Amino acid sequence: MPLEKKVDYLNIPRAGSSIPVPFTCMVMLSTNLRPQNLMDEAFLRRVRFKVHVPDPTVDEYKEIWRRNCVDNNLRMDEGLIDRLLEKHYHAKGRPLHGTHPRDLLNHVIHAALYLGHTVELNSELLELACETYFVDSDE
Repeated sequence: MPLEKKVDYLNIPRAGSSIPVPFTCMVMLSTNLRPQNLMDEAFLRRVRFKVHVPDPTVDEYKEIWRRNCVDNNLRMDEGLIDRLLEKHYHAKGRPLHGTHPRDLLNHVIHAALYLGHTVELNSELLELACETYFVDSDE
């Protein structure tokens, strides 16, 4: 009801009353599947705005890495990212996704903390992150 009427009620137990408060929100859906495969045309008409977010280019992917490293106070080695791209993307035909740098960096940080290593972006921790993050078909 609050979503539909744009008003919710805040109960004040000691006073035995409630007051109306504005309730505005925007429902956002996100998927990596084609919308046509999820719902019928009538439902899609009710989702008023649809925004396609394409996979990043190589340069954009590296920029996402750089920003995530800055956010985590880590030094980014571009050569390390180039090796990552070659081994885990180009060689395997894996598409680049904008969430991968953040997720892989989180794996690196947590692995370093778990193993008692210095938190840094290095080839050993990045390879461990890739092994635990990516799911490759049986070869």
